[in-house]
Amino acid sequence: MNVRHQSVLYRKSLHEVFGLYVVGRGVTISDFVFFLSIANRRWAYCSHPISVCDKAGVSGKPPHFYQRMAAELLFGRRSRVAVAAILLLHPLYRFLKRNVLGKR
Repeated sequence: MNVRHQSVLYRKSLHEVFGLYVVGRGVTISDFVFFLSIANRRWAYCSHPISVCDKAGVSGKPPHFYQRMAAELLFGRRSRVAVAAILLLHPLYRFLKRNVLGKR
C-alpha cells in the first residue's frame, strides 16, 4: 500500500469511523497511519495523474522513516525481526545511496 496522500480523494465520513489524523510536534506519519487504518476499505485506482510529488519532502527524512517502521510494526505489516533488520541496515543503505549510488 504505497499511497501518495496528495493524490487521494476520500469521503470525510471515514474520519468519523477511523478517527482524525494524529497531530503532534514531530509527527510526520499522520496520513500513513490513517491510510493503514482504512487499508481494508474498497479503493479505486485512477491511471491519470492527480498530483506530482517531490521525493525530497518530509517523507524522505530519517525521523519519518523511523515513525513509519513503528507504524508498520504496530499494524502488523512487518514483523519485529524484519523491522529490527531494516533499522540495523538502514544506515548502511543511506551511506551507499549517498556515496555510491548517488555518483552515477
